[in-house]
Amino acid sequence: YGDLVFNMIVREDYPSYGYIVKQGFNTMVEEFREDFTDFGTSYNHHFLCDLTGWFIKSVLGIRVNPCLRSCNELNIAPEFIETLDWAEGHHNIPLGRVGVKWKREGEKVLLNVSVPEGAFGQIMLPGGYVFADGMSEKKLANVDEIEIVRRA
Repeated sequence: YGDLVFNMIVREDYPSYGYIVKQGFNTMVEEFREDFTDFGTSYNHHFLCDLTGWFIKSVLGIRVNPCLRSCNELNIAPEFIETLDWAEGHHNIPLGRVGVKWKREGEKVLLNVSVPEGAFGQIMLPGGYVFADGMSEKKLANVDEIEIVRRA
């Protein structure tokens, strides 16, 4: 449901995170209301809001310790949100920086992954996508612009 979640974050009508930003807030409010006039609750209620985490885990697909065995184990499983042409970011683990970048180029997606030495896991594609060789998973490694296509 990545496309739905992304839409709920960026749209500017009520109820959405974009609506809260449009009202002038730069923190998460405690209650989602259409009218923010003096309702007596917190205007800095961040503990239930993890938008950055969602972008890292879903859009970039950086999932640390997916099997609860090691903080050096990673699954890179990006969601290619239809309304985005590219995404780029990183997350630090004890071994170092994990970076993911993807961009659309016509009908294909180009994926870059950089991981520190000693990290292990998988690169996994969402349903409907495969690597150019037809596989939907690969062993975790540094990759530079590996081609991803929609499954026919």
